[in-house]
Amino acid sequence: MPWRAVRLLVVLTLPASFSGEDLRVGHLESVGADEARILGLCRRHSEDHLELALRWHKLYLSSAPLATMEKESTTVALKPHSIPATVSVIYSVSKRLLAVRIAIIHSPGRKQLARKIAEILKNTPQLDVSIVAESDGVRNCNAIFTRTRVVLSLLDFDHLVSFTSTWMNEATRPLEFLVVQLGYRQLHLNASEFYFNLWHSVSGTDKIKNRLRRLHRNVLFVYIMFTTIHQNLKLFAEKTDFRLPYYKLYNFADNETQLLADVAPQEDTNCTEGFAEHFCYNFEETSQWEEAMSRLPPAIPECGYSGEFCSDRHVFAIVAIVFAVLLIFICVAFYLHRKEDKLYQMPWRVPLESLTFTQTNDNPGYRRVSTASVSRCSLTGPIPTRAEFGYVRKTKVSLKRFIQKRAISFSREEMALLNEINYINQPNINVFCGICFNQDSELSVMWNYTVRYSLEDIIFSKGQKFGRNFQSTFLKHILNGLNFIHNSSIKFHGALYLSNCVVDSYWVVKLTDFGVMQVLRDKILQKELHRLQPIDIEYLESKYLLIPPERIPDFLELREEPPGSVEGDIYQLGMVIFQILFSIKPFNELSEPIRETLEKICSEKGLQPCLPECGNFTVRLVSVMQQCWLQRISGRPALFKISDAVAREFEKDLKGTLIDQMIEMVDEYSANLEQVVATRTRELDQQMSQTENLLYQLLPKSIADALREGRPTYPEQHHSVSLLVADLCQFTTFCEALIPIHVLETLQELYSSFDMVVQRHNAFKVENVGDAYLIGSGIPHIGELKHLREVGRVALKLRKFMETFVVRHRPEMKLQLKLGISSGVVATGVLGSVAPRFCVFGEAVSLACQMASHSLPGKIQLPELTTSLLKENYPAFQLEERGMIEVKGKGMCLTFWLIEELRVDRQPSSCSILAKNKFN
Repeated sequence: MPWRAVRLLVVLTLPASFSGEDLRVGHLESVGADEARILGLCRRHSEDHLELALRWHKLYLSSAPLATMEKESTTVALKPHSIPATVSVIYSVSKRLLAVRIAIIHSPGRKQLARKIAEILKNTPQLDVSIVAESDGVRNCNAIFTRTRVVLSLLDFDHLVSFTSTWMNEATRPLEFLVVQLGYRQLHLNASEFYFNLWHSVSGTDKIKNRLRRLHRNVLFVYIMFTTIHQNLKLFAEKTDFRLPYYKLYNFADNETQLLADVAPQEDTNCTEGFAEHFCYNFEETSQWEEAMSRLPPAIPECGYSGEFCSDRHVFAIVAIVFAVLLIFICVAFYLHRKEDKLYQMPWRVPLESLTFTQTNDNPGYRRVSTASVSRCSLTGPIPTRAEFGYVRKTKVSLKRFIQKRAISFSREEMALLNEINYINQPNINVFCGICFNQDSELSVMWNYTVRYSLEDIIFSKGQKFGRNFQSTFLKHILNGLNFIHNSSIKFHGALYLSNCVVDSYWVVKLTDFGVMQVLRDKILQKELHRLQPIDIEYLESKYLLIPPERIPDFLELREEPPGSVEGDIYQLGMVIFQILFSIKPFNELSEPIRETLEKICSEKGLQPCLPECGNFTVRLVSVMQQCWLQRISGRPALFKISDAVAREFEKDLKGTLIDQMIEMVDEYSANLEQVVATRTRELDQQMSQTENLLYQLLPKSIADALREGRPTYPEQHHSVSLLVADLCQFTTFCEALIPIHVLETLQELYSSFDMVVQRHNAFKVENVGDAYLIGSGIPHIGELKHLREVGRVALKLRKFMETFVVRHRPEMKLQLKLGISSGVVATGVLGSVAPRFCVFGEAVSLACQMASHSLPGKIQLPELTTSLLKENYPAFQLEERGMIEVKGKGMCLTFWLIEELRVDRQPSSCSILAKNKFN
């Protein structure tokens, strides 16, 4: 409504029951009225005078609480019922406290007032307002109070004291917020009385109360009180015709009631903080304002709204972290101590009593060089191929033994290296079983035994041919094992030969004999250890051709395998790939000694293996393999490049699952095995044939077959057998003229020629003892006295051979034979079971020996009966009578000389005569 300012003094007599509140008016500013009426608080009088004011059209100022519907537009209520004004003051106080979270606690009778205040405050986006009823209980309110900075209390003092004491008793953490009490009456309670009532209501002893007082020292209380209007104050009315109230702010601190500020309304059209339109509140601060503001809790609690910054969880978290750090430190210390203790316990050491030695069946760890390799080694001496074998706690192991000159010890670094080798668990690394030392005169290095030995044995010794599947699998396994070694603290292998690539029963290649030689090498150089088979520079094994060029000078000088390196492994890996792909050894085409080849390899020009023309591998793989052989270390490829080249080469061969590959590998191996079996079968047949021929030369065929088949042999009597005895003339003089070795060589040459003559006829050499050579025919049987003819022909050919025979060691010496022939009944049989010997007994044997011994050099003597049989059945033989000679056991006997066998021309048949006439 329009107003204009009018200065008016009104004096009224009011009833005695009127409190006199708001009746002392100093100035009244209004527009559109000449006078005003001010009436008392009586409701009945206010209603009566309201009707008069409406009738008279006068301004009506009432201190009675009129309802909004009863109050007309010409009526101004002097009672301070303005909720927006109250909200403005609360908002201003909260803003000065930098508080953004407000909780309103009310009694049941002031629920509507609390809601109206909350609705107005919630329109401000900076504020977070919550409403709590006193009847909700403290436990349900804790969630709100723990995240609140200002608590607006609409309770009376008694209830506030009771409620606050309950908070403090049941609080789980320190409380810090500002309690703002809103009052409508003059403050009659001072701070000391308030705090007395507060701590008196707190349960517990004085000690507990003091602890709670220290714990909740940041809970402050501010009292906002409506004040009366005196003669120096202006009266402001808002649009709803309620006057704007004045306030005073009191603080309860240090048992004192302090006035902090007078809050008065002022007209301001640009007001942004007030909720009463065109009006704001001005704070007239007292001297205690700054001190009270400094004691207020911070806008954000030190412990956070939910106590997350300084709650027990943080304490527990800090304790847990400290405990975890200590626990980790203790665990690390315990682990290091345990590791150090294990290090000096040497778990890889094998006691001598748990080790039993054995050797291979064919040869105890050695073989001899074949004739083809004599030119490469210049010596047919022993060369180690496979290590000896033994058992450690019933586990079969491969042994590498050294002679130990004195007790040895290992440094901490050496023990750490051996420990790491001992605990390696990788599919392509052979298991290290330990070392036995300082318990005997030998040091033994033990690795796990593999059934299929090494790739060198499989490829070269056994001669097996492998296809691309096997080749790709072998290379993949070797690369995996070498990559593991290079990425470990061992760093390098140092002796990557095919003999150190062992194969287990599942065809998995495992690298062995690495790392340990790094430890033992220094002890060998210090003469603490010696190899069982020292390295002889003049007669080296072919595996030493795989030593990197940069290490060859040290090897030739120290006569010991040089220390390894990653680059050296790459060089040897290239040689291993070469051997697996082409199944030939490097530099196999050279015939010079290995030492000279090594000197060429390490020379400036260098030397690389020659690639065979039969290879069907890609240029990528061959090029990478050749790069491994470069003398310039920096030019050798990295291991991952080699792996990539191998993977690209065999990527088509590695398709399918591992089972498919293994089946294909087994099929390929089976096909190759069939070829090997066929070859071995042919070799066996040849050997069997040679054995049969040799057996048939030692025994008659029927007897040899019976012995071979396991049938028993019995002595037999033969009624018609012819025997020939050849006796070397002047054998004693011959033996005295030559050394024994020359005598044996001459007899070997002579009797070998005799054997060739006998094999051409149906005869059999029974035996030769010294200078006597016994031949029989007709054993087991031969019909029509053909045996006599065969023996006669053999005798003539032996005599003819001796005419041209020359002794190599004494060409001037002439050897002659005395020959004797006899026929008759003999008994034959095999004597002995270990070395069976065929023997002939009978009168004919004795007579043949007498004929030979009484014969003349170059003559063949026959008794009378044998001569008669020969003339009667074979007249082609020319005989000459010798005369009567005395034969031991026979007396005087008539004997004959066998001169020759005349050639008898055959009579042409009728068919041949007709054919001759036809062509003529």
